[in-house]
Order: sequence, then C-alpha cells, then structure tokens
Amino acid sequence: MITGSDDFLIKLWCTRTGYLLKTFKGHRSMVSDIAINTENTLLASASTDGSIRIWNLKTGEPRAVFMPGPQGREKGITAVRFSPSPIPEIRFLAATCDNGLCYLYRWNRESLTFDNTPITIDCRTKSSGNISSFAFNHTGSRLAIATSGGHIAIYSTIAGSASASSSENAESTVEAASSDSGWGEPKLIARIEAHYESITTLVFSANGEMFVTGSLDGTVKVWRCAGTNPKWWPVTVDVREPVPDLEDSPPLVVE
Repeated sequence: MITGSDDFLIKLWCTRTGYLLKTFKGHRSMVSDIAINTENTLLASASTDGSIRIWNLKTGEPRAVFMPGPQGREKGITAVRFSPSPIPEIRFLAATCDNGLCYLYRWNRESLTFDNTPITIDCRTKSSGNISSFAFNHTGSRLAIATSGGHIAIYSTIAGSASASSSENAESTVEAASSDSGWGEPKLIARIEAHYESITTLVFSANGEMFVTGSLDGTVKVWRCAGTNPKWWPVTVDVREPVPDLEDSPPLVVE
C-alpha cells in the first residue's frame, strides 16, 4: 500500500504486517496524487508545490522530476495517471494542473526514461472551468478530460500517427500504430457539454466502449464511444432525491 500526505512524504507499507517499508522524499508541499504504472516498476507523485516526481518503485531511486509551470509561478499539480498501451516503446504519463492545463510526458517502458518536454493540452475555455477528472481508455488510445464547468474533451492519442487510419476505432488503430516508432500528438475528436455543474468522476468501462460521468448536478451519465462514428449522447440516471412539496412536509416541532 502506498500513501501520500500533507507531511510532503510518500510511504510504502506492507499490507500483511502494517510495517513501513520505504519513504520517498522530495516534495516541498502536500502530495496531491500518486499513480503506479501497469508493470509496477514506477511510482509517479504530484504535489501542490507544482512538481511531478517519478520513482523506481523497487529501489526508491528518483528517475525524473518535472516542473511544468513557469519558474516562480508554479501551479499545483492535481492528478497523475500512467496510460496503458500495448506498445512497449512509448507511453504517456499525464498530469493535470490547477490552471486548466494537462501535460503528457512520453516515456519508454524498456529504459524507464522520460521526455523532458511535455505535450500541453489547454482545456481552458470561457465556461469550462478547471480540470476536475480525467481517464485513459483500456488501450491508452483515448483520453477524456472533464472540467468543473461540466464539459468533456475527448482526445485520440494515436490519430497523429503516420500509419493510423482515419478510423477512430481503438483496437484497429492501435494495431496500425504499433509499427510506428512513436505515436502522434493527441488530436481533439469531440467536445461535449455534458453536465450543468462540475463533473466529479469520469471512468472508462473495462472494454473501453463506454465511459461514465458523475456530476454535482445530481446525474450520472453513460456515454457510448465505440465504433467509427460514435454518437455522443448519454443514458442519464438522475440520482437526486425528490424534494417533497411544502404541503406534504411534516410540521416542524420545536422542543
């Protein structure tokens, strides 16, 4: 088990005994998020000090430190995610910032090295708000970013690949892109006005054909994103409790 805290430390614990196994030090402010890659070889941590730190999970050795914001005007990093991918040579580490930007760092699974210069996705619009949640699908070929303004932006991470076809089908396009030396830059394929209030949760299904969003507006929406021309309309579940009429409310008793 791994924990991050407002004491600036990340700690690795034994779940069988409860003993502390390792402490990762380096952040200068609260740890806001942590993530582990699918091979369990790397740990990424985000902090309100504006830094992203990468660690070798087995040895505790620091692998990389990124400060994506302008020097002296760093914004806190709110979340980090490793993208899944069937392509071993290159994958993405995604990090979101409280200034509405998402940073994508390419990294190599074999050498465990990272590109120092990220791809920057600007999710700021007049009404979109800050990034509130984001997720990759099961192949890492799509990235969905939700905002506090209720908007969703969906990107293809392989659309710019030289061998990628015009199809946006995740499985066929990943297979085509696997022969490339690298993927292209993410391409915006949809922008959706999904909710009236902040989106708090965004999760892809296990097969990547759907994703679910939850919002402070009291609704949960299921979006289907499979096929070459997905239709961005949801199945909506209203989880708000009905508010009784004032006449039906029991009288207030003051003792």
